[in-house]
Amino acid sequence: MKFLNYILVTCLILGIFSCEEVIELDLNSVTPQVVIEGFVTDEIGPYTIQIKKTVDFYDSNTFPAQEDAQVKISDDRGNEEFLIETSPGIYQTSTLQGERGVTYNLEVELEGVNYTAKSRMPENLIVLDTLTSEFLEESIFYKEGYYVTAYFSDPPDIDNYYRLQVLVNGEVYIFTFENEDGEVEQSERDINFWLTNDKFTDGNLQDFEFPHTLKAGDTLEITLQQLDRATFDYYNNLVDVIYGDGIAPSNPISNINNGALGYFGAFSVAKRTIVIQE
Repeated sequence: MKFLNYILVTCLILGIFSCEEVIELDLNSVTPQVVIEGFVTDEIGPYTIQIKKTVDFYDSNTFPAQEDAQVKISDDRGNEEFLIETSPGIYQTSTLQGERGVTYNLEVELEGVNYTAKSRMPENLIVLDTLTSEFLEESIFYKEGYYVTAYFSDPPDIDNYYRLQVLVNGEVYIFTFENEDGEVEQSERDINFWLTNDKFTDGNLQDFEFPHTLKAGDTLEITLQQLDRATFDYYNNLVDVIYGDGIAPSNPISNINNGALGYFGAFSVAKRTIVIQE
């Protein structure tokens, strides 16, 4: 079998944010499968659903966009909207506004097959209370530079799940790994799946330390997404697939029925920025 190189476009995945985050992911697949991805947040839309199809063994790694699908998002308050195909395989809302505490349903009809999924956006908005920076000298654990820690208050008696994303000077950070002579031997793009939960810290002030090495004058923007459990599990599985952990990669979990790959989710978003000072 051939590992297919399937591209997830996020930030939030599929252009929910103003930037694009590209994640390259190996998927183990034999026959073409429909891939549906999209999210609703409490930020101002539009929200995007992207539909592609994986390719067979001898085809190139170009995943064809699936056109002419009928795509609808509805919620548990009786609202619904049919999305407009703005470009091949890209379907966008025009009036829908995501709200916390609401369950969203996705319905896709493509080539006579119906695909459905649902996700509930967490009710409480969790904000980033503080971002702090600390200068650390060269050691076996750190390069010399500034490191940022994010703090936010976790609501008590509720299971909470989080994803954090980082932009440095408006761009995705590139980690570099040097040899003993100080020459860069390897570089790796930040995939921006910094995940945490409150399993052992329920109701406490949460702190998350980032490994990005910064310098004075750098601007760092942190985005905090509050997820439901199913979306958190999907992201965890996605990270396992990306890195492999010594195990042959497999298709990540999906909450979409009828054999479709991908994911449909709903979550709230908070942001905060810090400029590194000497």
